[in-house]
Amino acid sequence: MVGNRVSQVIDIPADMLVIDDSADDRYWASVERVVALAEEKGKAADGVPLLESLVVTHPEWPVRAGAVRLLAKHHAGAPAADAAVAAATHDTVDWVAFTALKVITEYRIAAAVPDLIRISGWPSNFTRPDWARKPVGCGAALTKRALIAVFGTRDPAELRRLEDEYFTEMRSRIEAARKRPRRNDDVVLVPGGPAIIGANEQPDAFRMAQDDTTLRAEDVPAFLIDRITVTNARYREFLDEVGESGEFDHPDQPLERSHRPAHWHDPRFNAPELPVVGIDWYDAHAFAKWAGGSLPSEAQWEKAARGVDGRRYPWGEEWDPTA
Repeated sequence: MVGNRVSQVIDIPADMLVIDDSADDRYWASVERVVALAEEKGKAADGVPLLESLVVTHPEWPVRAGAVRLLAKHHAGAPAADAAVAAATHDTVDWVAFTALKVITEYRIAAAVPDLIRISGWPSNFTRPDWARKPVGCGAALTKRALIAVFGTRDPAELRRLEDEYFTEMRSRIEAARKRPRRNDDVVLVPGGPAIIGANEQPDAFRMAQDDTTLRAEDVPAFLIDRITVTNARYREFLDEVGESGEFDHPDQPLERSHRPAHWHDPRFNAPELPVVGIDWYDAHAFAKWAGGSLPSEAQWEKAARGVDGRRYPWGEEWDPTA
């Protein structure tokens, strides 16, 4: 329960975080007790984890909204606090999101700019006199007000300059990632051109639907692919360098997860020369991006494994254990 989790962080009695909504008065009294205790415990620097936990995980939206206010009031400027307030702009309850937008405006929390632009677009655009406008809701209006407050101007030209300045570091990181050298020279070139992809029209336990993996010819541009599977030794290089940074994570990856393989400490699977196992698609995506490449598409994988003529195995139609 969230109450137990928070009590472990700041030693709050768990029963104070159990919301009883059997009657309005008892409900709001319980909310006020939690927020008051969070106010008391959250003033110190070590109160950020408490308030952040309430913002992210508490099931009652008034508590989340109160924690957002307290984070900004006591800890605006602290990276973890600013990140939690920015994330609260996407809360499923409007009142929590609106509270976040208001405190971002009041405390000019610059870390929230990427989140705000996702909602309203670029301020250098929507402040232009010739910009096409349409009726918007309270959320969009509060978001625009917050962006103007953070940048400190309504002049479109100045806003454009400040936007470029704000995102300079982010652009540099993206450009560096694009130029990242390939971290493996043991690759083979698969020439561009047509390849037979899919399977014959016959019962197949691996087919999800009647038209799944239909036999067809498909043009596949040239690409490079690793000659052998990724070994534990290569994957360890990735873990050692990336750590918990999340730099190469997919945008949809669940929060607070590690890329460590499930069988990392199992001697049956963790020898350096063995293929890495116990990872999922998100782990593979992050590794491939770190290595300077990407995961192969279905067509690329099939062409690399079956050649251009749709053979059953890379070497031909018959199984060869020595191949």
